[in-house]
Amino acid sequence: ARRISVATPYSEAMNDHERGYLTDCGFEVAAIAGLGIGAGGPHEYVRIARTPLSDVADHAARTFVPGSDALVLLCTDFPTLPLIEALEERFSVPVVTSNQATLRAALHGAGIADSIPRIGQLMALPRTP
Repeated sequence: ARRISVATPYSEAMNDHERGYLTDCGFEVAAIAGLGIGAGGPHEYVRIARTPLSDVADHAARTFVPGSDALVLLCTDFPTLPLIEALEERFSVPVVTSNQATLRAALHGAGIADSIPRIGQLMALPRTP
């Protein structure tokens, strides 16, 4: 994936940082949008894990730009795993989440390359050396 749409729970300031990082890594960020959590200070971050799944799904749908190669959902506290399969079906692109990517890296680091069903195309990719 080169052109990505990115949904986060974060504020605009944090998303600006994320956009810069992703751009520096060679991605074209077609869109990045957050829910504004953290704009009032770090004490707000506890709200991220409490975000209803329906709100996360709606936010992802509002953020996705047709023509993107992937939809990226950032933040390990953001509840995303149960949504991956449906979002991939809806937009016909891979969905990559922070927790899913972390799980894949941990498994592959341990030498486990098994595919895990129902949590996205990323988990079906072969392990790279």
